[in-house]
Amino acid sequence: MRRAVLVFLVFPPLHELLWAIGCAAPAPASRPSVRAPERSGRAALLEAGEESEATAREAPRDNDPDPGETIDDGVESPSVTEGETRAHPLDGFHQAELEDKLLRDPSALGSISWGQPGAGGLLNGVQMPAGPYHQLADPAHAWGTQETVDGLLHCLGMVAERWPGGVPPYVGHLSARQGGPLNPHVSHQSGRDADVGYYLTSRGRQFGRVTPATMDLKRTWAFVRALITDTDVELILIDEGLQRALRDYARTQGEDADWLAAVFDGVPGRLRPLILHARGHATHLHVRFSSPVARETARRVGPLLARHRLVKEPHRIVTHLARSGDTLALLARRYSTTVESIMQANGLRSTHIRAGKVYRIPARLGPTRPPRATPNPVPRQMVVEKRRLPPPG
Repeated sequence: MRRAVLVFLVFPPLHELLWAIGCAAPAPASRPSVRAPERSGRAALLEAGEESEATAREAPRDNDPDPGETIDDGVESPSVTEGETRAHPLDGFHQAELEDKLLRDPSALGSISWGQPGAGGLLNGVQMPAGPYHQLADPAHAWGTQETVDGLLHCLGMVAERWPGGVPPYVGHLSARQGGPLNPHVSHQSGRDADVGYYLTSRGRQFGRVTPATMDLKRTWAFVRALITDTDVELILIDEGLQRALRDYARTQGEDADWLAAVFDGVPGRLRPLILHARGHATHLHVRFSSPVARETARRVGPLLARHRLVKEPHRIVTHLARSGDTLALLARRYSTTVESIMQANGLRSTHIRAGKVYRIPARLGPTRPPRATPNPVPRQMVVEKRRLPPPG
């Protein structure tokens, strides 16, 4: 008899999650002389969760996603390596003032990205607009932080300015309007993730499989380069075969070899790689922005969000290999969720499930407790990861 593959994740209560984990100081900029152990390649993905969740999904081979699907993510946010400090729009505000703003006009606080990409939410999100330089695949699920949307628009515009013409790429899922689980993804919950199609040499199927021969190398590299140098990008997932083609192209354009190595491989003991491989990314790039302002806002107002019930319970997507005797009601009890949530996460039209098939379960992370009383926060600047710029000249 096949055993069920269970993935259990234990997290602290919501207010602690918001305050300590999900809303911790952002990751893409950096603190002077901060160092973190290097995490690269498969080891980085295993530690982050991408490969481990993909492995749990693999079970029967016929459950592998179609090349056009976007079951792709699960990579957790990496630690800051080298950082710098920046001012935040809420510097100088005390907790009482923040609470007043939150209750009177929450939008005045700007975008708020709380929790982690795989278990979080979004408040005051911004919808990715239509534009001349891209095509929207699903506008209803193209909500992100202000920084995420601004970063995408900036980089798409940079490509169009440098290389006019070409086939505008598709922009797929970012997040739902208020974040949270978004089928069929593991992440995309906090407004910081975006799926973007590769630039193509000719029009092709939306999010179809891409090869070095069908990818528009100059425009795709220009887009990736702009993400790295002009935005607070946290990571970019690209199929390793396409990575090699982009790297070779960048070398022919005179890019600095050491800078390329730092971007693709990282620097042992100093810098993590920004571009990683994950299965399913021969159809699109997965871009994660750090959104330091939105995450720092969440850190500062996290207890208030929980106190006034302005956020939903976070859910982590786990996987379960069904065995004989399993029912949706049994799985809902086991994972502290609902039958309806499981049906929605798997696109089920009935409550029937099949033994031997892997199902996605939006598991609750645990009950909430009243937030602890906290003193007025001492205003401080954000710590963000320093951008990875090539050497001048």
